[in-house]
Amino acid sequence: MLKKVRSNPVFFRIGIAVALLLCVGFLVVLDATLHTQKYGNLAVKQFLLFPLGILAFFIGLRVKPSIWRRSALLWLFMGLALLFLLLIPGVSHTSRGATRWIDLGFFTLQPLEIFKFGFILFTARVLEAMKMGKMNSSRGQTLLLATFMLAAVAIALQPDTDAIPLLLLLLGLMVLISGTLTFKTLITQGVLAIAITGIFSITALSLRGGHWINLFSDEQYAIQQARYAYVSGGLLGKGLGESIQKYYIPEPHNDYAFAIVNEEMGILGGILVMGLYILLLGSSVQVMEKWAKHPFPALLTAGIAGIIGFQVLMNLGVSTTLLPVAGLPLPFVSYGGTALGMNCLEAGVLGRLAVEEEWKG
Repeated sequence: MLKKVRSNPVFFRIGIAVALLLCVGFLVVLDATLHTQKYGNLAVKQFLLFPLGILAFFIGLRVKPSIWRRSALLWLFMGLALLFLLLIPGVSHTSRGATRWIDLGFFTLQPLEIFKFGFILFTARVLEAMKMGKMNSSRGQTLLLATFMLAAVAIALQPDTDAIPLLLLLLGLMVLISGTLTFKTLITQGVLAIAITGIFSITALSLRGGHWINLFSDEQYAIQQARYAYVSGGLLGKGLGESIQKYYIPEPHNDYAFAIVNEEMGILGGILVMGLYILLLGSSVQVMEKWAKHPFPALLTAGIAGIIGFQVLMNLGVSTTLLPVAGLPLPFVSYGGTALGMNCLEAGVLGRLAVEEEWKG
């Protein structure tokens, strides 16, 4: 395995991109939180989480891809169970009006991050079965749509409505790449899923007494401050540690991490960070092409690349004020233990698929 890793340029590019993004993330969290006691010692916690991320990466690298295939249902059920566990009072942790974490005392677990990986594995396995003729199309569509809608209702109850379009985009991408459905059917099923999920989600929120996030109140302040960060950063930035907007932007270590990057490192720094994501996603495309004749590893690669790529786009949309405020972290950069661990695990799986020479499903 070690010899394969050393001699594989695609794995090397994946590893370099992930390592540098983790370094950028630590610097952002350190700078965005060190100036105030409001966020406690998040920078120290993020630094202590690095070993978790490294361990998760090496687990993904060491585990055979066929094991992920066999454990797809286990990951899916575990993710769904944890999502619904959030509805139990006393177990979950609420922050900024959203109940998205399970309080373990020493650590807060975010079930959505685990479910995302399980959803990728399950979707890849169902689409593989459909493509190989082991499952008829109608049954496969029903399974995927039912799983998506069940998860969407659980997610809406948190509420975390920004994750729902993310999962829908991911599902659409994987179905489109698999070639199991025509584009017309895909669009029809997508509209149906959105409509049904919307009805159930609104009903669930009403019964729970919850509320949708007001996009025209406090969020407008955050948007304005993020704009100042981009404008004031200029071409080369103010320098590391010199951000002014970190004092005003709510949660600068999460939703607006990229705004801090641009303020301190400038447009060129932002382009370099985007270049790292492009390097990671471009390497993923090469891995996917390598496994073109084997549906599961190809779809698993597409799913991991999709979840990272869509999260980057949606986070940047929020950070650059093109999209309403959401709660999706910037992969490898924003603060968060569960997200960091799962992102690194997924990167490790990509690395394993890059060096694996033969598929044994």
